[in-house]
Amino acid sequence: MIKFHESLSESSVNLRYLQPLLLGQRVAHQRLARICHCDYNREITLVAEYIEKDGERSIIGASRMSKLHGMDVARFSILISDQFQGLGLGNELVRRIEEVAKADGVRQLFALITPDNQPMQHISKKLGFSLALTSDQKMIEITMDIPAAQVK
Repeated sequence: MIKFHESLSESSVNLRYLQPLLLGQRVAHQRLARICHCDYNREITLVAEYIEKDGERSIIGASRMSKLHGMDVARFSILISDQFQGLGLGNELVRRIEEVAKADGVRQLFALITPDNQPMQHISKKLGFSLALTSDQKMIEITMDIPAAQVK
């Protein structure tokens, strides 16, 4: 996870965290422990790995979903290593987080993004999310209502 964060540009960090965060802040032990050892009843992080020819694995993307307490709504986020952006990985991670949400009984997924986050706006529209400016007009809220899982 530390190597993953080392692969991120300042621009990618700003788009994901909505503010600049130094590498040391992003990879602090307490923060990474919370992310890597989460309460799976409330949150989950999916990662995409790249396997080198020598067998070494690298995390190249992560999507995180956190359920809101006592609700069937969850917030999600996504972050892709700079060199793997624009290849469809973001699409796939959001699609898989949607599958996890549906299986967990989440009825709505949402995220907040900045208006300049064109890649996330593109992914959101492509996958059927609704986009709307927040009341203060500073952010875009993307939402998707998830139909209940069909029992067979």
